[in-house]
Amino acid sequence: MSYKVEALQRVVAFDLDNTLLDPTGEAYEQTVAEFLSHVPTGMAPDESVARFEEVRALGHAMERNGLQNPIHERAHPDGLAVFLLLFCADESAQKELGITPSNQPADRAFMAELLEIDRAIRRGPLDDRLEAEKRLWKLSAADNRSWEFFANVRRIAREPRVQELCERYALIEARAPIPLLAPLMKKLRARGFVPVVITEGRDDVQREKLERLGLDEVFGGRVLISETAGLVDEDFALDKAIAELLSSWVKGSDVDDERLRMLWAYRCVIDEWSHKSPWFFARCLHALRSCVECPDGALMMQTVYPQELWEFEPLQFVMVGDRYDTDVAPVIDLLGKGRALTVRLRAGKYGREHPEDGLPEERRPDHTFTDFDSLATFLTDDLDFADVPAVTTAPPLAPADWLTDDYLEQGARDPIAAVRKVAKMINEARQ
Repeated sequence: MSYKVEALQRVVAFDLDNTLLDPTGEAYEQTVAEFLSHVPTGMAPDESVARFEEVRALGHAMERNGLQNPIHERAHPDGLAVFLLLFCADESAQKELGITPSNQPADRAFMAELLEIDRAIRRGPLDDRLEAEKRLWKLSAADNRSWEFFANVRRIAREPRVQELCERYALIEARAPIPLLAPLMKKLRARGFVPVVITEGRDDVQREKLERLGLDEVFGGRVLISETAGLVDEDFALDKAIAELLSSWVKGSDVDDERLRMLWAYRCVIDEWSHKSPWFFARCLHALRSCVECPDGALMMQTVYPQELWEFEPLQFVMVGDRYDTDVAPVIDLLGKGRALTVRLRAGKYGREHPEDGLPEERRPDHTFTDFDSLATFLTDDLDFADVPAVTTAPPLAPADWLTDDYLEQGARDPIAAVRKVAKMINEARQ
C-alpha cells in the first residue's frame, strides 16, 4: 500500500504554569507572602513561606489519602489544614483549631515517611514501586497514625476560619497582573504553527488558569492535560483488584504474585500518563497527529495514530516550558535528541535547576531563554520551519520492559476493561 505524503503539521506546545502563566514566579511569590501574612503561623515570614512549600511538596501523598492536592490547588482548605497541623506555632490558633503542639514532631515525621514512600511508588523500576506500595499497605495496617492524622486534617479544613483564609487567597491571586498573550498566538498561527497547551494538573484548575489569561477561546480544544490522559474507563476495577490482592498479602494469605505484578504494571502505565512523563508526551503526540485542531478530544478518547501513517504524515513538534525535568527531559527521553525542538524558559522558580553547562550536549535544550520577551521574539521572528525536526515514527506509549508481549497477550483478554483498553493502545502504537 502506498500513501501520499501530506503537508507537515507544525505544533508549538506551551507549558502553562511558570511559562504562559507567571513566567518569573513573582506573582505567585507575592500572593503567597501576602496570604501567609493573614495566617496565624507564629513563624517569621520567610519560614512560613518555606514550610508552605514543604506542604505543597506533600501533595501526591495527600491525594493518595483522599485529600485535595495543594500542588494543583494552592490554597485548598486541605492543604492549609496540613500546613497548620504540622507547623502552626501560634498558641491562640493552636487552641482555636485543636492542634496539640507536642504531636507536631511525630506528625511531621509521619508525613515525611509518607512522602518518601509515595515518591518511591512513582519512580524507578516496577518491582521497586510495588515493594514501596507494599510498604505503604503494611504501614497503614500496622498503626493508626494515618487515620488520626488525616481525621484531624479534615476537621481543621472544615473550620470557618480556614475556609475564610482560603477564600482570601483566591482574592489575592485574582489581583495578579495578566500578560497579553493572544497576539503571540495569532502571530504563530500566521506563520503556519498551531499553538497548543500541554500541562500537568487537574482539568478544571488548569482551564480556569487559561480563562484568567484570556486564552481559553484562543486555544479551544488544543489543551492537553495530564488528568485527561490518566482517565481510562473502569480503572476503578483495576484499583479494586490490586487492593484486594494487597489486602490479602498484608493479612498473610497466599496471593497470585504474578497476577499482582501484571496488574501493577498496567496501573503504573496509567499513572505515567497522569503526569509529565515521556509516555504522557507520547499520548499527546498521538492525539495531535490524530486531530491537530482538537487533540483534547483525541486524548480523551485514547486515540492512537497508526504506526504505518506516521512516516507519510509526520509532525513537527516544538515544546516550550520552564522546567527541564518535566518539559525538556521527557521529550528527549521519548524521542531522542534531534526528533523534536525543545525550548526552555529559565526565568522563574525553576531557573536555577539543571543548568545547561551541567548537562551532556545530547541532553540539553535546543534553545534557552531567560526572559519571556526574548522567547516570544524567537518564536515569532527567528524560528524556521527547517529547524524543527519531524516526528516520523509512532512514539511508544509505555516502557517496553513494563508490558512484555506476555503481559500484553494476557491484558488483551483480561476481565478488567481498563487492562484490555491499555493493552489495545500499546499494541496499536507498536504495530
